[in-house]
Amino acid sequence: MTMKRFSALLFALLMLALTACGVNQVSPTAPASSSPEPEPGRRVTVQFDTRTETVKNDDGVTLLTYSYPQASVDVSDSESGSAIEETINSTLTPSQDTLDQLSQAAAAEYAGLDETQRESWTGYGLYYNAEVMRGDSRILSLYWTVSQMSGGSHPNNGGFGLSFDVETGERLTASSLGNEGGNLSSVVSRFVLSSISSNENIDTFYGISDFIENVLSTEQWYLSDSGLTVFVNEGEIAPRAVGAMVFTMPYSDLQNSLSEKYAPVNASPLGSA
Repeated sequence: MTMKRFSALLFALLMLALTACGVNQVSPTAPASSSPEPEPGRRVTVQFDTRTETVKNDDGVTLLTYSYPQASVDVSDSESGSAIEETINSTLTPSQDTLDQLSQAAAAEYAGLDETQRESWTGYGLYYNAEVMRGDSRILSLYWTVSQMSGGSHPNNGGFGLSFDVETGERLTASSLGNEGGNLSSVVSRFVLSSISSNENIDTFYGISDFIENVLSTEQWYLSDSGLTVFVNEGEIAPRAVGAMVFTMPYSDLQNSLSEKYAPVNASPLGSA
């Protein structure tokens, strides 16, 4: 018997022995099968159209310039999408009372200026802005800001959260996020207190207890792909020079207190204005 035929026979006997022992054979050219990756949920798409308008006095002098975004929301359920879109746009549109008050204050200030001062007059300003922080098949969450120039040396700035259940179109409150017995408010309060306590400027802070106790009852939170974010506006619990503060609690720390319905979907946020 030639060496070549002997090798072939030996290989055949080896394979027969493996089969008899119950060993599964895997073809070397066929890769082992694996479970397919789950597809992420359908994204919510938000497009913003920023509108800019002015208020002038009878002489054509600009008293107030204001801008605000208006959203177009695309979700799989057109009814819930329409409800979300309506709420966003009404929230991000300055009220007529606010515009009237600023215009009247600007008119009064302008009337008190001399001619030299009027040459450098730029008027008051009110600017709304919005950004999508999470937008998937479960949650649409926005962070929107207001910047107001009304005669001071610097603008007054503030931020707010705006979140929705994509399936129903309803605006979410913090109380609707938690599961039964999860005590979301206490979990978040402890996290925010720990985060604030580590701030290097802690000695200059004030009103910390009131802020922590009530933060989830305010509009100063939103959901992102990373977690539940709570934020402090500048000058709220610390000198304005400290600036705004943002604290994001990871979803991994919320798994026993956040309703599973609002657990994150693997997607990145879309949309800004």
